Amino acid sequence: MLPDLFRIPFVGWRIHSFGVLVVLGFLAGYWFVRQATARDGIPREKIQDLPIWMVLSGLIGARLFYVVQFYDESFRGADWHHAFRIWEGGLVFYGGLILAAPVFVIYCRRHGLPLLSMLDAMAPATALGLGFGRIGCFLNGCCYGRECAADFPLGVRYPADSLPMAGREAGAWLHPTQLYESLLAFAMALLLWAIWRRRVAPGAVLAALFLLYGTGRFLLEGIRGDHGVPLGGWTVSRWISLATATIGAAIGLALAARIGARESAPADSRPPLAGAQP
Repeated sequence: MLPDLFRIPFVGWRIHSFGVLVVLGFLAGYWFVRQATARDGIPREKIQDLPIWMVLSGLIGARLFYVVQFYDESFRGADWHHAFRIWEGGLVFYGGLILAAPVFVIYCRRHGLPLLSMLDAMAPATALGLGFGRIGCFLNGCCYGRECAADFPLGVRYPADSLPMAGREAGAWLHPTQLYESLLAFAMALLLWAIWRRRVAPGAVLAALFLLYGTGRFLLEGIRGDHGVPLGGWTVSRWISLATATIGAAIGLALAARIGARESAPADSRPPLAGAQP
C-alpha cells in the first residue's frame, strides 16, 4: 500500500496516489479520444469541453453509487463531508458510467457529433483510464480481494492496521483484484483499439467493451473481498456486470446480423451502415 505518494513541504498537504492515478488515466483516455476524433475529421473545438463534463459526471456518479452501496458500513453516523472525500478512494466504475452516459449523449447531440463514432472512440479510452484507476485502488488499499493460499504466487499482504486486514488474521494473503482488473482493462484497451482501427461497424467497439468488461468484472466479483453479497448471493456490481455483458452480446449479435444481411444483398442495393464514416 502507498496511499500517499508524498507530502508538500511546509504546508503538509498529502498527494494521494489514488488521485494521481485517476488523473493519469483521464489524461491517457483524453489523448486517445483526441487522436480518434481527429482521424474521423471531427473539429477539436467541438470536443474541448467534453472532458470537463465527463470528469464531473463520472466522479459524481461513481461516488454517489459508492455512498449508497456502502452507506451502512462507511457513512452512517460519519460527518457529512466524509461523503465528498473522493481523493481517499471510494468510487464505483458502474456508477460513473451510469451518470456519464446520458451526459455524453446530450453533449454529442448539442454539438452535432456522430454519436456511434464518438462512443466507439470513448470505449478504448474508458478501458485505458480504468487500467490506471485500478492501480490507484491497489496503492490506496481499496477494492481488495478475498483471502488466498499463502503459496499463491500472486497473493499480496497488507499492513496489519489497514482496511483490507480488518477482521482477518495477521499475515493473511489476499487476491490483488485491483491489479487483475487493471491488466484486464489494459488488455481490453489494446483489443478495442484494434477493433476501432478496423472500422467493423459503428457501435462494434462499444459492444465489445460491454461484453468484455461485463464478463471480466463478473468473474472478478467472485473473488472480491471488500463488500458483502446482498442480492441473491451476488454483489450489486456482479448483477450489473451480467446485464452489461448481456447488452454487449445483444448489440454484437444485432450488428453481426445486419452486416451479414448487407453482405448477402446485391452490391448496388446495399444500404450504408448508420454512422459509418465516408
